[in-house]
Order: sequence, then structure tokens, then C-alpha cells
Amino acid sequence: MIESTRRAELEAQGWTACFVADEPRLSEAIELYESLGLEVRLEPPRPVSGECTTCLEHGFDRCRMIYTRPPANANLSIIRTTYGETKECLPSDRRKC
Repeated sequence: MIESTRRAELEAQGWTACFVADEPRLSEAIELYESLGLEVRLEPPRPVSGECTTCLEHGFDRCRMIYTRPPANANLSIIRTTYGETKECLPSDRRKC
């Protein structure tokens, strides 16, 4: 839903797109990500050319795309779980991963 050039620009700066949310989930997600030590950035969703815009006509303009990234001074470790997934963990949170 967010225009691909803007998303690529943010990803080049280290941001990871998470999901689109409205209140109250938006505030909950921000609080959660910040409690994990991540930086949080909010961007308004922008329709891609040719994409349906019905949601925008019904209050979707209150929603935001949530992006996160580790702080600039973070030293991340990549951990593989027993399910084959990968997780990025801050060294201080390694036991929780």
C-alpha cells in the first residue's frame, strides 16, 4: 500500500516495514517496539497507481505504516529458531530470543 520508491528509500536507511495500523493498535505497537529497544517510524500509507482507494474514503487516512530499525549503536545477533525462522536480537535480549 505504500509507494514502492518510498519504501525502498526507507529500507536503504535500515527501516523494516512491519504493518499498517490504526488506533488503538498503533499506540500498542509503538509501545511494544520501543520497549524492545527499536526505533519506530510512522508513514502514511500511499496508494500505488492503479490500487483500490476505497479505504481512503472510509477513514483509512488515520492509519500508518509502522517501520522499525535497531538503534544505530546496536550490535545485533542473528539467531535461528528450532522452526527454521531467523530472529534479530540485541545482545541484552539474547536470553528472550
